[in-house]
Amino acid sequence: MEVDALLRPVLHLVTLTPGQVLFEAGHAVSWVYFPVTAQVDELLPSSPGTPLVLRQVGARAMAGSCVMGDALAPRTARVSQAGEAYRMAYDDFSRALDQVPAFRELVLQDAAPALVVAAIQIPQAD
Repeated sequence: MEVDALLRPVLHLVTLTPGQVLFEAGHAVSWVYFPVTAQVDELLPSSPGTPLVLRQVGARAMAGSCVMGDALAPRTARVSQAGEAYRMAYDDFSRALDQVPAFRELVLQDAAPALVVAAIQIPQAD
């Protein structure tokens, strides 16, 4: 099965808003996000309660890659800049990892999200 055939029907363009929590540490993950114009912070808890930004995810990155193989999020992801992202159900993401070696290889690479989007030829917002 090709990456394009599997991903095109299950990726949906959504609008993300600042402060929106995409997933929370220790909770089940429902969606994996491929930001196009939005920016997402992946956060680690710290004392005295102000989370540390582990990484910032923007265009050409993926929020939710940290959940590969586990449906529980090891950290929290919160939108820091409004914009659009492609959203994929976690079950579809997991199925694609299992069924499509080319997709799994793309996800394991640093440039995976950009390559995934390019592979299915979805135009990215300017």
